[in-house]
Amino acid sequence: MVELLQPAPVRSHPNLILHCGAASTSRNVVKSTVTPKPTATWTPIPHIGLIEEVERALKANGLKIANQAHSLTHDKARYFGLMEIHNGVSHADYAYVLGLRNSHDKRFPAGLVAGASVFVCDNLSFNGEIKIARKHTRFILRDIPSLTQDAIGRLMERWHHQPRRQLK
Repeated sequence: MVELLQPAPVRSHPNLILHCGAASTSRNVVKSTVTPKPTATWTPIPHIGLIEEVERALKANGLKIANQAHSLTHDKARYFGLMEIHNGVSHADYAYVLGLRNSHDKRFPAGLVAGASVFVCDNLSFNGEIKIARKHTRFILRDIPSLTQDAIGRLMERWHHQPRRQLK
């Protein structure tokens, strides 16, 4: 599990938009969600598995989670989450955020969005400056680590340029 930082600026938890039946929940409830058995063409992944893969990639890159929010809907078949990410330097006026989603009802692929402007909603809106998605097919467990690492790497590239953007 990634070490959680105490945020320097006072912010509420990430703004996860829930108005279509999803409910905020704890990580422990997400962890207890049962993942359906795979079929010949569909391989669902545990919601907590996606979260933990993101945490591994963050830790490997020296990043920490400051705040996070999780939600479930459709009898726990759909997961939505947000994580505020810090790289050791806190900024009062901006933070990078990762949005996650996963489904056990074949409604949408496992996905991650990242950036300074991220929108995750239980109405299936899912936007960010960086976006990856992977269908729940046979090789999802093989592909998710490299896709996640790629997204975190692209986020870090943007991080190095953000202070210069603010000066302009």
